[in-house]
Amino acid sequence: MKKIVHIVLAILLTFTLFGCNQTNKNKSITDEQANKKLAALNDYGLDLFKKIDFLPRISNHIYSEQQSSYSRNGNNTDGFGLPGNVTGEVSDNNFIRPLLELNQPGVIYRMWFTNFGAVPRLAIYIDGASSPSYNLNLVDLTSGEQSPFLKPLVFDSIESSGGFVSYVPIVFKESIRIVGQGDFYYNINYQKYPSNYDLEYDDFDAKMTEVASILNQSGVDPKIYQNDTKLNQTKKLEANQTITLYETSEKQTVTSLAINFNDFDVTKFDRTETKGQGIRISRNGSIKFEMSVNDTQFNQLKFKSVLLDYNQTATMKIDGVTVSNFEVRARRLNGFEWKDSPYFGDIIYNIPQSLTTGKNTIEVTLNVTSQDLTLYDVDTISGSKTIDSFDLSNESERTRKNFTGTQTTPVEHTYEYDPNTLISDETWTQIHESEDIINQVYLKITYKDQTGDAVYAPVSSFFGFGAYGLFETLGLMVGLKEDGTMYSYYPMPFESGIKIELVNQSNYTFNEVDYEVKHENNYFEKGSYGYFKSAYVERLNGTASALKNQEPITFLKTNGEGHIVGITHSMSGSYFGLHSRFYLEGDEQIYIDGSLSHSFHGTGTEDFYNGGWYFKAGVKTNPLFGQSNHNYRDSRDRTVMIRTLITDPIYFRSSIDFKMEHGGLNDRPDADVIASVYYYHKESKTIRTDGFALNNEESLTNHNYVLGPTSSIVTTQSNYYEGIYSKTTTNYNKVANITDYSTFNVHILKQNEGVILRREYLLAPIGQKAKVYVDGQLVGIWQSSFRNSIEMFIRQDDFFIPKEFTNQKEVLNIKIEFMAGSANKWTESFYEIYTIESE
Repeated sequence: MKKIVHIVLAILLTFTLFGCNQTNKNKSITDEQANKKLAALNDYGLDLFKKIDFLPRISNHIYSEQQSSYSRNGNNTDGFGLPGNVTGEVSDNNFIRPLLELNQPGVIYRMWFTNFGAVPRLAIYIDGASSPSYNLNLVDLTSGEQSPFLKPLVFDSIESSGGFVSYVPIVFKESIRIVGQGDFYYNINYQKYPSNYDLEYDDFDAKMTEVASILNQSGVDPKIYQNDTKLNQTKKLEANQTITLYETSEKQTVTSLAINFNDFDVTKFDRTETKGQGIRISRNGSIKFEMSVNDTQFNQLKFKSVLLDYNQTATMKIDGVTVSNFEVRARRLNGFEWKDSPYFGDIIYNIPQSLTTGKNTIEVTLNVTSQDLTLYDVDTISGSKTIDSFDLSNESERTRKNFTGTQTTPVEHTYEYDPNTLISDETWTQIHESEDIINQVYLKITYKDQTGDAVYAPVSSFFGFGAYGLFETLGLMVGLKEDGTMYSYYPMPFESGIKIELVNQSNYTFNEVDYEVKHENNYFEKGSYGYFKSAYVERLNGTASALKNQEPITFLKTNGEGHIVGITHSMSGSYFGLHSRFYLEGDEQIYIDGSLSHSFHGTGTEDFYNGGWYFKAGVKTNPLFGQSNHNYRDSRDRTVMIRTLITDPIYFRSSIDFKMEHGGLNDRPDADVIASVYYYHKESKTIRTDGFALNNEESLTNHNYVLGPTSSIVTTQSNYYEGIYSKTTTNYNKVANITDYSTFNVHILKQNEGVILRREYLLAPIGQKAKVYVDGQLVGIWQSSFRNSIEMFIRQDDFFIPKEFTNQKEVLNIKIEFMAGSANKWTESFYEIYTIESE
């Protein structure tokens, strides 16, 4: 903690504390000019990076989905090519894997891969092209040298800490097909648009420079710089006190919030790589050398070595007396600790004082018992002083130390230390003290026309740096700067007022809390936008909130309409050797609009944050994602992860249930979870107005359900949903096998913004397609990209009908016309109809 009392003048606060956070913008512009500029941008593709001002806008016609290599039979074998993952692929050659196929407009916003074995290759076919629009391997795709896959929208496996990642928007007007070759894990996120939606391809040459400028300046507000009103103040926050930072009863938009608790320092990990020159001693080889010691005090030997994927061992003698089995431990099972590659490590041994009393020097002998042993330097330490140092690669020092050795060869490596070990014990004490206090300071935001708290979360979780210490984190929308400034750039529009408070639940008094609130006019029409909110999750081992076996974590479960735009996720697990990071095995499963079928099912927690192999390259934070912190405390392995969903929000119309597993099969109840999920939210206008099932004859009659002459209704065995509903059987045991068509009538509300058809069907055969007609007009092709050939599984899937086919109507005649393809039929067991009411 800082000992110096800060005297901060208001004028300096504006320009130094928070910086000129518009350095990448031109001079300020009016609301009218800003709206005109924003309106000229597309609502999709690259323009979304420049349209963050409009992030609160509600879009009920966009469907968010993800395809991935999740294990189709419910186990934890999530990679395609791994034994045990029943993929449901149609290819005779399982090495060629269909990843995504759609026949409607849309945009791919995120692709993530990691591989085992050879580097996979992708072929991407856009809008019915007979040859791939893009055909390249993952190394080339993320190199930044293959247009349009350019930096800073692509990340190799070092930059992402384990994944091959692309945030290059891929627009398709009519169809998309992606085929992968190899053995790999994958996630592909995309947005589906109605079939009549007019999308245009992105002009990468014209847009990438501005997009890159935004992403390359994390910590700077990415929104358009307007002449916002600024409130800069300093207040005292006493122990167990609540203070108000900002309050108004007007219709406004809070554009940014920044806070600095001057009492605390921010830590930045030292990721410096250094060159080490030393020797490698082969099995049965030995070295002998002399080291100075303190003849009256306790002495230690510190060896600089490198942590490899195997143990390096030797027997150690001091003046001929065997004192220890020398060991340089292996890195714990690739990916289970700081990073999944060699790095320097210091091994310290206590010398029995009886062997140094009355001596100025000792002779150290090491006889190698492992396949080899690599050493660089040796130091003698007594108390806090270094008594002697020996660079094993230095010939003159070897002579001075009377060095002899057998089976040795010189080595030279460039590695880093685990940066946690470079932080002194005294500094760690300060980090933990400030961590314990700051985690008890909560941000509270309430809107005056809304019930309950929109935000109530510790500032550590809300501002993106997480629960495990004040470490620099520069996310695009939230973060912590090196100077101590915590920032949020999420726009917060409201109709009737807002109150922003700090709640200090600790016994610590902050004499000076500097903060800045920016606000402007709210130019959104009422009902067209969502209120910014944050769902706070706290599940702590040993408390009433502790995780349970076989029960996933609920990140967000709410009714209403909106979209998720970001997550800060802190998670820790008991430190028990090889599998300390197994808590990261959990997959995300996201259920939208009350469906019993997931729209998202991932392949692992770190994969969701675009890492891989438990963040194999250590801490890496990019503007949109990353592992921002990985440290250890009280025998706990602790990870902080962040993801910003600016171009790929997760949309919902009536509800969302966002689950995250812990461990491979929800089997890490020892884990702690602390998370904030950022989202925009409003009251839903989606209403179930009709529905019928094929096992109800009266319902079929009432809806004029008719099958074509070659189609039939059959009785099925018990069928199950995937994911968290895998033990839930369907209530509908009759299914229509459509080989020509089915027709039926449904009731809707006359004043509407569109209608949603929900169908339940058998997942096998995969690749089912049909044309959808409303009152004789072709609306588009209905096709699900979800693939599972296991015959016991069923799925619920939605199709959006735009209002041009539905408005001012109370009854629709629907025709489903089977399309021949990879599947030889279209299946349906029920239809539910949801009307989106007009505002």
